[in-house]
Amino acid sequence: MASYKILFVSTNTEKAKHIGEIVEEMHQERLNDYDFSFADSELLTSDIMKTQLPDIVILDSAAQDIDLIAINRLIKTYDNVITILLLEKDKSALPELLKNSNSFIQEPFLKEILISTIEANLKTKKSYLTDFFNLFQL
Repeated sequence: MASYKILFVSTNTEKAKHIGEIVEEMHQERLNDYDFSFADSELLTSDIMKTQLPDIVILDSAAQDIDLIAINRLIKTYDNVITILLLEKDKSALPELLKNSNSFIQEPFLKEILISTIEANLKTKKSYLTDFFNLFQL
């Protein structure tokens, strides 16, 4: 059974609860183990990145009082961490966030879209890492 860590960065606890419930449902319905974390500040995000490196970070573009560009730059200092940007409906995100994210989901989103986006990115990551390690076994 594979184990994956998902971090959601936002100041909206209701969104965090909703996404956490979807991740828990994924855990119960699939053979993979999904561990969900929530960070509502740059400091907490940094601590989680250092101690429990996530496979995926979902950034809420509507987060208030968080420097998402600084967090995105922090994420990019780690290898193989996927960034999914959660976009507000009818609002544009900062260009740097758009440029440095792996995937995008616009609100309101269907549960199935979030699940598919997470699983597709994890599949891509697994394939990339398998190919990378196979290079060294030749």
